[in-house]
Amino acid sequence: MSRAPEFSYRLEVQDLPSKGVRVKLEADEKERAALAKRLGLISLDTFKAEAEVKPWRKSGVSVRGHFTAEVTQSCVVTLEPVKDKVADAFEAYFLPESEMTPVNPQAEIHVDLDDAHDPDPLDEGGIDVGELVTEHLSLAINPYPRKGDAEFSPVVEDDGKTDGKREDNPFAVLAKLRRQDD
Repeated sequence: MSRAPEFSYRLEVQDLPSKGVRVKLEADEKERAALAKRLGLISLDTFKAEAEVKPWRKSGVSVRGHFTAEVTQSCVVTLEPVKDKVADAFEAYFLPESEMTPVNPQAEIHVDLDDAHDPDPLDEGGIDVGELVTEHLSLAINPYPRKGDAEFSPVVEDDGKTDGKREDNPFAVLAKLRRQDD
């Protein structure tokens, strides 16, 4: 069972005009709250996108656009809120599965990372531009947000017996074992 997208704007390929359409999207408060939960954010304060959707290769679709978002995440060091602005451009191509080259699971696969026209399959004859933009937002968000002055300082407990040297580190334990063997 698949879940319904939190931010959806579905377009059917058959309904696209030959010149394409320009789409402007902005997530409302409810959609932003659901997306924040899905993406592990404290909050998603704004999320806007513009995209140009055009027919491609007779029965496919090309999507080019950009988005902006203001996110609040937890600092990986202090867990305090960190605000950030995210903006990125994206490009995607879609074809019906019947027109895509089938993949032989036994064959070696060559992936050309410079080929920007590697299409994804259409979803029941259409695409969800909102979900596409959400996927690109998830890739653009900083995976390790850090507050500007946050610094990680490991805690080393000194029990007063070791003169500042840790005897429980792996090398000290191995050295003890080696001395026992001699």
